[in-house]
Amino acid sequence: MKHILTNQFTSQNKWAIKVLIIILGIILANIPSLVHATHIRAGDLTAERISSTSLTYRFTVFLYRDNGGVPPQPGTFEFGYSSAEAVMVEPISLGFIDGVVDNQGDATEILMYQVEHTFPSPGGYKVSYYEQNRNPSVSNMFNSGNTAFYIESVFSINPAYGLNSSPVLLIAPVDLAAVGQKFIHNPGAYDADGDSLSYRLTVCKQGKDEDGNPIEVVQYSYPDEYSYETEDGQTPPTFSINPINGDLIWDAPGEVGEYNVAFYVDEWRNGQQIGAVNRDMQIIVVDNPNDRPELEIPNDTCIVAGTTLEAIIKGYDLDPDHITLTAEGGLFSDPDSGGHTNQATFEVTGLQPPNGEEEGVFSWETTCDDIRTEPYQATFKVRDEPEDGYSLVDIQTWRITVVGPAPENLVADVDLISNSVELNWDDYICNIPGAAMTIWRRRGAFDFEPDNCETGLPAYTGYEKIAEVDVDQTTYFDDNEGLGLERGVTYCYRIYVSFPSPKGGESYASIEACVFIPQLAPYIIETSVTETSRTDGKVNVTWTKPIGIDVDQYPKPWTYSLLRNNGLEGDENTVELGTFSENDTTFLDETGLDTERLPYNYKIEFYSDGALTDTSSSASTVFLEANSALESVVLTWDADVPWSNASSKFPKHYIYREEPLNSGEYILFDSVNISNNGFTYVDDGNKDGFTLVEKTEYCYKVLTVGTYDNPDIRDSLLNMSQEACAVILDTTAPCPPILSVTAPNCDDFEIILDDQTVDCSPTDTLFSNTLEWENDSNTACDQEIESYNVYYSAREDGEFELIAENVLNLTYLHDDISSLAGCYAVTALDGTGNESAFSNIVCVDNCPFYQLPNAFTPNDDGVNDVFRPYKCIKFIKSVEFTVFNRWGEKMYESNDDIYINWEGIDNDGDQLSSGIYYYHVKLQTIRLNEDDEEVNLKGWVKIIDGQGQK
Repeated sequence: MKHILTNQFTSQNKWAIKVLIIILGIILANIPSLVHATHIRAGDLTAERISSTSLTYRFTVFLYRDNGGVPPQPGTFEFGYSSAEAVMVEPISLGFIDGVVDNQGDATEILMYQVEHTFPSPGGYKVSYYEQNRNPSVSNMFNSGNTAFYIESVFSINPAYGLNSSPVLLIAPVDLAAVGQKFIHNPGAYDADGDSLSYRLTVCKQGKDEDGNPIEVVQYSYPDEYSYETEDGQTPPTFSINPINGDLIWDAPGEVGEYNVAFYVDEWRNGQQIGAVNRDMQIIVVDNPNDRPELEIPNDTCIVAGTTLEAIIKGYDLDPDHITLTAEGGLFSDPDSGGHTNQATFEVTGLQPPNGEEEGVFSWETTCDDIRTEPYQATFKVRDEPEDGYSLVDIQTWRITVVGPAPENLVADVDLISNSVELNWDDYICNIPGAAMTIWRRRGAFDFEPDNCETGLPAYTGYEKIAEVDVDQTTYFDDNEGLGLERGVTYCYRIYVSFPSPKGGESYASIEACVFIPQLAPYIIETSVTETSRTDGKVNVTWTKPIGIDVDQYPKPWTYSLLRNNGLEGDENTVELGTFSENDTTFLDETGLDTERLPYNYKIEFYSDGALTDTSSSASTVFLEANSALESVVLTWDADVPWSNASSKFPKHYIYREEPLNSGEYILFDSVNISNNGFTYVDDGNKDGFTLVEKTEYCYKVLTVGTYDNPDIRDSLLNMSQEACAVILDTTAPCPPILSVTAPNCDDFEIILDDQTVDCSPTDTLFSNTLEWENDSNTACDQEIESYNVYYSAREDGEFELIAENVLNLTYLHDDISSLAGCYAVTALDGTGNESAFSNIVCVDNCPFYQLPNAFTPNDDGVNDVFRPYKCIKFIKSVEFTVFNRWGEKMYESNDDIYINWEGIDNDGDQLSSGIYYYHVKLQTIRLNEDDEEVNLKGWVKIIDGQGQK
């Protein structure tokens, strides 16, 4: 992808700019102050809050310069608010970067500039650093040696953030690249607070204007403008930064030179941006016979806090040259340098000297304090050391997320008196202040084995959060917020830990703990719809006999009363369907049900020796909805039942479709894995043998499979929904209409009025265009047209806008318009909303009218006193009027009145004498095409009874 930031110029403009650049270069080259150029290559600006009682921050700039300039110079810090004074800071030299030498043989020195500042109040501040000058000969900007270096980082100061610091960039921003080989850089950003980081490109800056806005360097372009193809010969070449891990990749440099690029490392907390660190870096491209070495690192991973992560990192060079293997970034840096407190180690095996192979052992013994949402980045670098040519590197970043261990030994015990559950678990080993134990519940069991980095409980498990307690708590009492849990249901629980901001993070979920809350009443196991109808629907209801009842405590005879209610749940319109004996376990409900539009739920009242002893949990029918979509039907279904229809033991529901159409016969044609897709299925016609045809109605049923997760109640509870139908939407648009437009005849309204005293407003006459169209009679076209849309453009080459929609007739009057000029198109729409392409485009134009008299009498008698066009002028935007005498002298001019209204005076306001005068009128008219709008009129006019002598 190209990133050209220069303007596009004509060839003449380019030539003029080249001349200007040469002149400017001569001027700049002779400015004495530039003798003190520091030759800056790169730098970045970071912040650290150093006081918990005041808003005091330490700002650090690491600057990188070539040693071809004069000794390092002081730089200027500004703090982003008007009352703060700028501060000049002297640098401290930190030595040189090994192996980074440019094409002129200059090495790269590291300088540190540091200042402390106390802000007056919380807020957002743009802190900047400025210094003259960059190093010369940077290829992708103009006159870099006379261009200032400017970086600007953003910091949000908020007491709620505590001792918040910006991310630090731990990998030097100057490196070598080779022509034709992919270049990779990573800044090694590390945020000690665990805030989320993202990365974005920007343009190198040279200062800021009076309003505080940064000024971009002159004629900047991204470096892929100096490339021809990628490393593997593909086009176009690319230059980008990975917004997630910060890998800056140029694939691949095409020309020797020095190139500066800039980017921001944005800092986020709880979805809000709280800062941005600016880096301006340099890539030194050399023409190098050496091939870049390469790395092999593991895939990104997660590790449980308290365990040790080990891995082998390999580097190799095909030449083969001597190579060195290093680890960089926050995991390997000292905390005093902005690195992580619990450091990882990297021990190089030492397979050299030169064989082109090296490896090292990464080891990190994690602790609970390492837990956080954001992954840690371990950056590895392999550098070769060829006998001839420049040293090159490969950089790869390994992202490691530390997660909390799963809570252990979760146990659930049921209290049958209160229908509640007591949960207990072991003390959590990562007892971090502010962490919370979250408690989750679902109906029925779900066999869930989390993937490597799958913390918490994904939505597909069906668990719902019911509570949150302190992490040091080890018990929870679930009574369904005082309502008691439903009897006849298996409830399953899992818990996991959520860690506090800003680091955040989660633990893995615990092992599942389930309990069954029994009931005395029989258990309903089937509520299948056997007949779909608005008036004669049928539902088959089946239940078990009472399970595990003490006959001495609950003496026989046992009887049941079956109740029906409208809806998935609740007691709306309760109907008692009958009384049944102990051995009855099924009933066909066919008492005038509307199963097409309503679900129903059922309950069983249990009587012991004539006394009401218990009522079962309610169980509803499965209610299916079928919704039309483009080229598909979307099915969704639901049921409120005491068993689980979303069990990992029975993960599939089954889809039936009526085949053949209108036969009443349903066949099984597909299934859906509810663990992945929920209670949703899309029939898109791609199932072999089951195509879909537009405008055709298709009908469906869904068979659910459930379980009580109770060994005393049979599994595979099968329940069929009612029938639900939908029509496949039409996706074929009609053919475009055939359009004609009738505009007024100019001759019909060119009425010249001699009476110049009558006012003539530009809106005296409003016009109209009449559009008529007919449909394409081609039989291949969709003839089921519902309406039409009308589009208009004032210009022949302009954008069309919708001016009328859902027009039901074959005509349209575009009226109350002050201009006839424009182009029209019409589209046809069918009942589904499919819109045709544009009809033929028909354009009409104005016929501007502007006629001037050849005499007037400016004698103040109230008749014909001014020179003006006949009424009414039409389609005129502006008029420039100029009068000359017979010797060609300009006597009068005006351009602010389209009616002229000249009183026969000169430019000084004096009356002209009677006689012949000549005029030139430049009209700007209203036309279809802009090129036709200028009209020039020339003529003469006689002043009669003029009083002047000119």
